Amino acid sequence: MDYSELQSTVLDWLNRPDLTNAVVGFIADAEARLNRDTRLGGLTVSVPFKINADALPLPDDLRAINSWSYDGTTYYGEIETVDGGSLARLRGQYRDGAPRYVAIMGRKAYFAPVPTGEYDTVLSYFLRVPALSNTAPTNWLLDEHPDIYRLAALVESAPYLRDDERLPMWERQLDERLNDFARATEAELYSGSLVRRVNPIG
Repeated sequence: MDYSELQSTVLDWLNRPDLTNAVVGFIADAEARLNRDTRLGGLTVSVPFKINADALPLPDDLRAINSWSYDGTTYYGEIETVDGGSLARLRGQYRDGAPRYVAIMGRKAYFAPVPTGEYDTVLSYFLRVPALSNTAPTNWLLDEHPDIYRLAALVESAPYLRDDERLPMWERQLDERLNDFARATEAELYSGSLVRRVNPIG
């Protein structure tokens, strides 16, 4: 399923042709709702990340950094996450070289020291749900759990449907699917089988 198919599916379930223009808003509100739900916040991925400049863009699906460490034969250890104010002070203390600290500002990574070479690292982060659009027609949640996406969008149609008797059913089903997701994520975490992507970043 992609973004266009999701819109069509939601409209089919609503059986309200007059809401064609509103369905985009339902999906956007569903994404905001899902990104606030802590049951979706525990899934992590680990990806190779090459640091070769400052102000590097981060993955669209990054919610928060879990850990960041070197993955080479020359440099070792963790890259510590700090806030922007701390990074400014650290840049005065540490000049150019292999980064030891990182601050996330505007969905970009800024380092101290400022990198002067190319460094192989592994970035582990908590997943968020990136927004769907015509130019970004799918994401990890829609690929793996289209039912959660559909139900969340249906629930967000409530202001238009008002007292529709289907709303409590959709709300209940969404709650059940999110609980199932959280249990599966916890089981995966304790089994040590975290999702690992192979495409490098940076």
